[in-house]
Amino acid sequence: MKLTALLPALAVPMLINAAGSDSILVRMDSRSGELREFIGATWQNPALKYFSQDMAFSTISIGYDRRNDSEAIHPELGDGSYACRFNADSFITAGDNSAVWGNAGYATGKTLGIQWCETSDPQLIYPYFTADETGGDMNDEQYSFAGGYARSGNKITWGATLGYTAAHHFRNVDPRPRNVTGELTLSAGISLSLTANYMAGASLDWMKYKQSNEIKFVSETHDLPLYQLSGLGTHYNRFAGSSKASDFSGNRFGATLNLYPRQSGWLINISLYRFTFDKTLRDLNKLPLASVWHNSLSAEAGYRHIADRFSYAVTADFDAWRRHGAENIFGDAASGSYPQIGSLEMYADNRYGGRLRGFASMRHNRRTYSLTVSGGYFHRKEFYAEPVRSSVIEGVEAEAHLRVRSFLGNRWYGIADATCSLFSPTATELSLTPVSSAPESLTQSVERAFHCRSVTRCATGLSLTAARSLSEKYALGITLAGSLSNYSGAGRSHSYNMQINFYFHL
Repeated sequence: MKLTALLPALAVPMLINAAGSDSILVRMDSRSGELREFIGATWQNPALKYFSQDMAFSTISIGYDRRNDSEAIHPELGDGSYACRFNADSFITAGDNSAVWGNAGYATGKTLGIQWCETSDPQLIYPYFTADETGGDMNDEQYSFAGGYARSGNKITWGATLGYTAAHHFRNVDPRPRNVTGELTLSAGISLSLTANYMAGASLDWMKYKQSNEIKFVSETHDLPLYQLSGLGTHYNRFAGSSKASDFSGNRFGATLNLYPRQSGWLINISLYRFTFDKTLRDLNKLPLASVWHNSLSAEAGYRHIADRFSYAVTADFDAWRRHGAENIFGDAASGSYPQIGSLEMYADNRYGGRLRGFASMRHNRRTYSLTVSGGYFHRKEFYAEPVRSSVIEGVEAEAHLRVRSFLGNRWYGIADATCSLFSPTATELSLTPVSSAPESLTQSVERAFHCRSVTRCATGLSLTAARSLSEKYALGITLAGSLSNYSGAGRSHSYNMQINFYFHL
């Protein structure tokens, strides 16, 4: 698939004439408003996304990302990565009562030093990885596109979005995985005007996910055993080494409810999701090895005040999830097929947490200062039934984000961001009953990952953006960003990003 094939996804919104004659730098300043990001959960409803901005604005960017960890904080994500990427994003106000938006992207790079995971999207399909002791670097290539439309009437606004992401991950040395993933998303929403200021909204969304995973060994002397992991360093011993091809297939259904103030007022966002998927071993006559269900809830309530010079907002957030995994039990093989005789729910991952957030911004002449702070608590427990294994991490976390954006003369515009976050554990526990069939290095990997996640950590970041207008409609800019995370007694991670941006409106 060629990169140019993604550009038609933006053709419609980019060719529609936009209303308004403000300069590109004024539009960039409006697009960078922090309050818009602060209530970002509102825009999950495509009907309310119509109100997310009132000016046409488009961006094309080319960038490079790099991450380096002193050790694998999350073994399945490796100890580093790098990628070159292209992204195009557009939001167009089409006439007086409709809006259209779209984005397309392409990225290519490599994830370094992956351990005990040969499947892709590990944060989505855990804990049922196919894995081996060797691991290594993985080449990554991803394509994505999405588009949406919303229309507003006297009382009702409706909207819909459609998106697709495809990826290819592979390695050119033994073991040689080849993973192909696809993710199709669809959402539709509606909102109703309750008063001149308040709107009530609701939306539904659906995601279809698929992944095919094949592993080959070119050298017969390096044909290492493959393990079907099942959580916290355990694996399905019966099928160890007997399958090199697996598939993942799942669906996610979700719904949101919203109360949205067009100006100052109270806001509410509630989201409910259920994600389920199955793992099958394709080369064992599509044997249904395991299945997962994952239910999640997030809720946000608060108040925002909008004024020309000083604005503020406060919210209280709560989120929780329950994720359970079941392993199927099979009888003796007959005619190449294993009859399923039962199923046992063996794995659980449950989490809940809450936080308070505050935001304030002040405009002074041609410059705007803003500060966002948050503080909260979370509890997470993973459990495996037999042999009994468990981990518990709970603690408090806090974050502060300072932004300054300013017009610099008549043709220059700049944004500076500084962030700092802190996690401090209040209770941690790891209990691992020995598994005789599991390699010692697998247990050690679980122990190291737990240690990194359960210690005090501090992260800081800095981002600088500068843009120069080429005309009233076009501007060229650059963004430089970097971050550093320190894990007490467990290493550090640093990353940086360089990006060239082209801004425009038609």
